[in-house]
Amino acid sequence: MRPGVVFFSFFLFIWGTLQATEEFPQIRCVSVKIKEGCLEDVKAWFRHNQQNKEESLEAFADEGRWMECAFIDQIQDDYYIIYFMKADDMVKAREAYRNSTLPADVFHKECWKKFTHIDHCKVFTPIYQMERAELSCK
Repeated sequence: MRPGVVFFSFFLFIWGTLQATEEFPQIRCVSVKIKEGCLEDVKAWFRHNQQNKEESLEAFADEGRWMECAFIDQIQDDYYIIYFMKADDMVKAREAYRNSTLPADVFHKECWKKFTHIDHCKVFTPIYQMERAELSCK
């Protein structure tokens, strides 16, 4: 098992880790192990999110999220999702997500459970954040 691995129940596995920190209350980044044989499913899941952008943006608005990014990392024979988010308030965002019945959130929850190992969730400790408010990348 990798150092820093944190165990969570399904309902806490990602959003439970997205607690505000005093120094960086609006950002969170985690790594979640992908189940063996599910890499292509994970890629399809995130393509689905991108293709259904309006649904995803509706969920963002409800949760106070501004952005999320997902990356694939490979360590030896294992694959991981590196997941970064920014929200107005991580605690409120987590609660809104937990209680959400929006199709985008229901699909997202199902995919996390189906394609990832909740016992391989690692929370990264932020040490630096800076952004230019007037810039917008599209």
